[in-house]
Amino acid sequence: MKRVTLSIDDCQRDPPEGMGWKLYSFSSRHVSHEHPGKFFHDESDYEEETEYHKEIKAKLASGLAFICSYFEHGNCIWSLEGSGPQCRWDNVSKAGILVFEEDEDNMGAKSYQDRELDAAAFLEVYTCWCNGDIYGFSVENVGRCGHCHQETDDGEIASCYGFYGLDSDLNDMAEQVRAAIGTDTDVEIVGDAKWLADHHDFTGKKAKVA
Repeated sequence: MKRVTLSIDDCQRDPPEGMGWKLYSFSSRHVSHEHPGKFFHDESDYEEETEYHKEIKAKLASGLAFICSYFEHGNCIWSLEGSGPQCRWDNVSKAGILVFEEDEDNMGAKSYQDRELDAAAFLEVYTCWCNGDIYGFSVENVGRCGHCHQETDDGEIASCYGFYGLDSDLNDMAEQVRAAIGTDTDVEIVGDAKWLADHHDFTGKKAKVA
């Protein structure tokens, strides 16, 4: 028998990396907090506009930075300004700024519209991270002792973690599980995220969810 354990991955302590973007929240309740004055020059302030203010202004114009909205009602949702849930009580329109901090040449998207799509995709991943919506799996062989009939652990076949709660990631996770199961028709699904099996095909066949 194959036992598939679907788990919540609680080891992802750092924000998503590898996409070049970094989100700064304007809320002091968030670990990513930065004061808006770091990015925007206050015309009423006596301080002069800094080079970084000018850099952010240029990035906003070219799609290398975006103002972000924030929604929270139980879980949270980060989105590009005006594109997420709109609620007079649970939504902040200008809640943070998303900045592409790598060299511009590392940005595959060249048009403003494509960069906007890239930024929105990052915010989906970042929202999953904020909500702990990250998963992993392990697949192991399980047998029975021929003498006492107690369950025996015959060894782990495969495992992988760090899948975000997006359909693309979870479908990839399910594909890896199916590959590890192979042609075995006796499959049991367990774990604190076993409910994922109600929405994604982890076996390619009917499996018992314990």
